[in-house]
Amino acid sequence: MEACYFSDEMSVEVGKQSRQVRVWRCADERYKHECLQPNFKSGRVSVMVWSCYVDTIKGSMVFFDNYKGPKQKINKEIYTKVLNDHLVPFVSAARLLLDSHPIFQHDNAPVHKVSDWLNSKKINYMDWPSRSPDLNPIENIWKIMKDNIQNREDFPRDKPALKAALTEAWSNLDTSVLRVVSDSMTRRTEVIAGAKGHSSMY
Repeated sequence: MEACYFSDEMSVEVGKQSRQVRVWRCADERYKHECLQPNFKSGRVSVMVWSCYVDTIKGSMVFFDNYKGPKQKINKEIYTKVLNDHLVPFVSAARLLLDSHPIFQHDNAPVHKVSDWLNSKKINYMDWPSRSPDLNPIENIWKIMKDNIQNREDFPRDKPALKAALTEAWSNLDTSVLRVVSDSMTRRTEVIAGAKGHSSMY
């Protein structure tokens, strides 16, 4: 399979851990801060990030907070700015390292309809079928990232801590995993084609 720049956004919410948490404490420590887990019933806060990779080369971890206002939604202009600031230099560096011209991949989200801009930057991109997250191996990377954060002893309890944890998890991610999920693409497409529109193991 030809090399691809796999990319996508990920939203991570500040809140209760999905795994069960057990705390060993003394009888008089019931209400101590370190023995409690926060419970968010309203006003949930999330962090939206973007990144990409090709082969075993990671792109930057980008926080959309740096490109939009607190209540502003991500639009094509914001997305294009992120790509211009981070994808363009990444593509230039990766082409030199790999001595090839991989194809850029992103899904069919409305904000991703920036083909004219991609053409202007001479970035080749592929057509992508709708509703097909199981075809994008970066989704598996996001799952690993979330699991790594869930397993932290110092589980992030606020937005700055979550952003710091995401940055650390991306920095420490074993790049060999990128090659593994990319190498699954041939098998992955065969399984998905055989499923004929139904769910797959991916």
